[in-house]
Amino acid sequence: MTDAQLAGRARFFALGDVVVDRDTRTVLREGEAVRLEPRVFALLDYLVAQGGREVSRAELVAEVWLGTHVVDEAVHRAVSMLRSALGDSAQRPTYLLTTPRRGYRLLHPVEPGLAPAPPTPRRFSRRHLAYATGTGLIIGVALTLLWRTAPVEDQSLAPMAPAAAPGAVAPGYAPPAPG
Repeated sequence: MTDAQLAGRARFFALGDVVVDRDTRTVLREGEAVRLEPRVFALLDYLVAQGGREVSRAELVAEVWLGTHVVDEAVHRAVSMLRSALGDSAQRPTYLLTTPRRGYRLLHPVEPGLAPAPPTPRRFSRRHLAYATGTGLIIGVALTLLWRTAPVEDQSLAPMAPAAAPGAVAPGYAPPAPG
């Protein structure tokens, strides 16, 4: 029995740095869990079962879409969603290689795996954290600009001259003429 066939039966299997949970259709990557749509998971499952063999679009339609009439865009979308979940790109493939006009194949051998450590829950995603940080910076800059350009109308807030020593005469002060 090949590694791909063993991995096909195990609940968890590793594909490079990614661990896949068959029961929950979840990809665990960099401490984050990404749940796959059923069709996208079926695509991954079928490619895993092929053990690195190149699979044509027609074969994918016959096996994953069960022969249903499918437009090219549906296959392309499923492959794109799978790449996104794996953290892969078409330009620099790490997990899934596209051979133009021929098909797709997995680049990593599949290894049966043990249950991974549960993903660390994050309070905020990276995108939310970046949004909050950017918003805070914009508000901070706006308040600073408003504070610096606001006219001083209340004289109690105007800068005061330094206090003079008792009995000293301020420069430019002339006492009133006797009279």
